[in-house]
Amino acid sequence: IYGLRNTVVGGYGTVRPASWLNLTGGVDYLNPAIDAFSEDDSLLRVFSPSDAPGVLVQPDFYRYTATIDVNTRNPRGNPRRGGQYALRYQRYDDTGRDLFSFDRVDIDLQQYVPLVRDRRVLALRARAIMTDPDSGAEVPFYFQPTLGGPDDLRGFRHFRFRDRNTLLFQAEYRWEIFTAVDGALFYDIGKVAPRRQDFHLSEFERDFGIGFRFGTANGVFLRIEGAFGSAGGAHFILRFGHVF
Repeated sequence: IYGLRNTVVGGYGTVRPASWLNLTGGVDYLNPAIDAFSEDDSLLRVFSPSDAPGVLVQPDFYRYTATIDVNTRNPRGNPRRGGQYALRYQRYDDTGRDLFSFDRVDIDLQQYVPLVRDRRVLALRARAIMTDPDSGAEVPFYFQPTLGGPDDLRGFRHFRFRDRNTLLFQAEYRWEIFTAVDGALFYDIGKVAPRRQDFHLSEFERDFGIGFRFGTANGVFLRIEGAFGSAGGAHFILRFGHVF
């Protein structure tokens, strides 16, 4: 068990050449620090330094970010058609001895297919996070992407899976029950891996479930779901805001 404190100081700027296109860039200074809750629960009792890179030392970082975001969702807060396609590149520069410098690429693709006069929707999502450490460097375990929790692999607890790379696919069939209440059937599959070539569809974790969303065209303010069929057992979710 550990805690992560991370002081972040920086700035970002966004340019909108069109109503559907955002271009964002920025730079941050990061000061991460690991706190063990007790000596008995120390990470080193469970993981070796090679299994949890960065557990012994946490350098400061400069993080440089560039994002392209194409957003044609309609309506934006509770989409019934269109899509959102985002690509983000981040460079983490270790200000110490360059032991933990790495690149990170996030790809998030969402598509909404309207059915029956927008009263039913097929919502699809594909998300990939890939990290590439510099030669001789590692990606700190506390900056590695994770899967698990109410917004991705809903059949598992928060942060259940962690590694250098993640792949996630989600599908939902949503229908309007009556004004301000929608139902949804969903299916999630995902996996983490140290290398891109280690992704094999037969090894992906899976879950499925049913949910109810309360809100308007401007957004979902409450989401209640049950996720089943995973190795993590049944999970019941009460969450403010949409899943995607």
